[in-house]
Amino acid sequence: MKKTILIFIGLFFIGFSANAGPISFSVLRGLDFPEIIPDLNGGTIERYRGRRNITNVATFVDNGIDARIRVQGDANEEFEVEIIGSSLTGPGGAMLVHDFQVRDGPTFTFSGTGRFTIRNIGGQLDYAIGQTAGSYNGSIQIRARYTVGLGIWYSETISVTAEISAQSILIVERDELNFGQVTPDPNGSVVAMDSAGNMSNVSGNSFFHGGNQRGLFRIGGQANSVVYISMPNAPLSKGSDDLKLFDIECNRGTSFTLTSSGAKYIRTFGKIDIPASPTPGVYTGTYDVIINY
Repeated sequence: MKKTILIFIGLFFIGFSANAGPISFSVLRGLDFPEIIPDLNGGTIERYRGRRNITNVATFVDNGIDARIRVQGDANEEFEVEIIGSSLTGPGGAMLVHDFQVRDGPTFTFSGTGRFTIRNIGGQLDYAIGQTAGSYNGSIQIRARYTVGLGIWYSETISVTAEISAQSILIVERDELNFGQVTPDPNGSVVAMDSAGNMSNVSGNSFFHGGNQRGLFRIGGQANSVVYISMPNAPLSKGSDDLKLFDIECNRGTSFTLTSSGAKYIRTFGKIDIPASPTPGVYTGTYDVIINY
């Protein structure tokens, strides 16, 4: 018995570029993220045709700039690009660069002269809680290949920079400074509150009846940073009458180091100059707490 054998011969079509020349790059400028004063809780910013916060709220010091690159290949051929991220390194922990965007991409067509300029390449940057201030540097990789035949990838690196400024210092008053109830020496006196909140006479013989408390402030800023504090003299007033608040001090001295979370609590205290025969009543006022890196 004869058996019939059927053979199907298929035709396979493979698309390819007729010229398939190499693709080359000229980096016109790198990706520069805007300088920021970071959010105390960390966050994410974006630089792509502008700047914006993605997570939490950093303060922008400048605008930054998108990357730009010129690509050279075969005339009138279509090509595609992709960006591969990395991390930026600097004085603190590494910061991840990710979620890239390319204007009008990811596919483009070379001009009749075989050139194309990609004008906007941007992405997002993560910064950590207490990110150390300073300059951070790294690079990303851009790859391109012809779309016909999906051939070999050609690649180039683009520099990436970011600048982290010291975080803003946040001062929150938790307890008011209160010298309590005082019966003053009729000839005038200077009274003082010490670092433990205790009252005493520096001169004269005033009497103290309680209600006194030190001022309490929470200081927030750049983690592990040294800050400096000053508190100028200030008046306490009742109508047209004044008492002088002076020698205002902090229980941590004139400088101290913020914790790894960027916080510190301080107590304030000082002295009051009470003139002879002051008008009885409640004297109030404000004083400046000045803190700088």
